[in-house]
Amino acid sequence: GTDDGSAADDDSDNGPYCLCRGPDDHRWMICCEGCDDWFHGECINLSKEVGENLIEKFICPRCTTKQFRSIYKKSCSMGACKKAARLGQTPPSYFCSNDHAQAWWERLVGRLPKTGKGGSSLTDQLSQDEFMALLSSGLATVDEHGNWAMKASPFAAGGEKGIANGTSRFRLDISALALGIRHQIREMAAQSEVEEAEERIVREAAAERWRRKQSERNWVEVIGE
Repeated sequence: GTDDGSAADDDSDNGPYCLCRGPDDHRWMICCEGCDDWFHGECINLSKEVGENLIEKFICPRCTTKQFRSIYKKSCSMGACKKAARLGQTPPSYFCSNDHAQAWWERLVGRLPKTGKGGSSLTDQLSQDEFMALLSSGLATVDEHGNWAMKASPFAAGGEKGIANGTSRFRLDISALALGIRHQIREMAAQSEVEEAEERIVREAAAERWRRKQSERNWVEVIGE
């Protein structure tokens, strides 16, 4: 439990409490679930924000052992946010709110260039379009720390999927990705462009045939007059 220290002066408890063995002094305190003593956040270097939002079970320094220690909730993955992630909801979320989830993704994608440079180096940075295409392909994902996590082997025989080990994880800030995957993404993009060009040619040919028929019909009508 916690005490925000907002009680009136005449309700002050002289204790003794905490490591300092002093009164509560109307300062924020937290109760140890091991000894039931109360501790000032200042004395144990614990802020009120963290104590109220991220402490699942508090164990004081005197009661702490290797097997018996404080339990913290998973914090929101958005920067310095000190609120708890919503891991208990369905589906679980690494963020405290939808707003922080959206802001995190916008910041992540915003660090990437809008268009690729067309190179082939392993350290080439993905463009925003390539990044979104990779996520949509199901080959990889990004965890709450901004690390690549390969979900499947892109060239496995028979389309078999495998979970990548720790060596398959890369920091997003260097945007390193296997050449094969990048080639596959660009091949998909190129194929899409080819298909669009073919469709455009078919549409233009159909329009030309329609205009030609209209012209022939008009010519026949003029001669018939």
